[in-house]
Amino acid sequence: SGNKTGNGNVTVDTNGAQLGPGASTGAISQTNTSSDYTQGTSGEYVVDINAVGDNDLYNVAGAVDLDGTLTVNTNFSPNVGDSFVIMTYGSRTGVFTTFDPNINATDFYDIVYDDILGEVRLTVDRVSTADLGLAKSVSNPTPAEGALTTYTIDIQNGEIGRAHV
Repeated sequence: SGNKTGNGNVTVDTNGAQLGPGASTGAISQTNTSSDYTQGTSGEYVVDINAVGDNDLYNVAGAVDLDGTLTVNTNFSPNVGDSFVIMTYGSRTGVFTTFDPNINATDFYDIVYDDILGEVRLTVDRVSTADLGLAKSVSNPTPAEGALTTYTIDIQNGEIGRAHV
């Protein structure tokens, strides 16, 4: 854990090299605009997220060239909509080519490469189950004219919840 600041180029590529900003969470900053980060196909950026506002961050004032793996260790239960900036940059080419976005059975990370703000951001989202089921029942299927009849409609949205109308 802690912060590191410095200049120079960083390349993470060969023999499965890893970059992880902290033992738990921390930040690394390359402050010179000519300082670049290159991650090749066998490189890995490892990010720990412990809470909102407590996650690894890599600040690169220069260019980033992304490839390889992004590994995220989520050490708490985030809420839908929570967002985590994991990298900032001056300019970017490429994307992480391997990334498992799943947090649990229903929640996952959307990865956003925001070149206007110059950041890679993870935002928590939830699996949407659009499989609706509909069932109806009638209290009196052949009512006499003017007789009271009750219709019950049960709408079910996957396993997320039920509505009874």
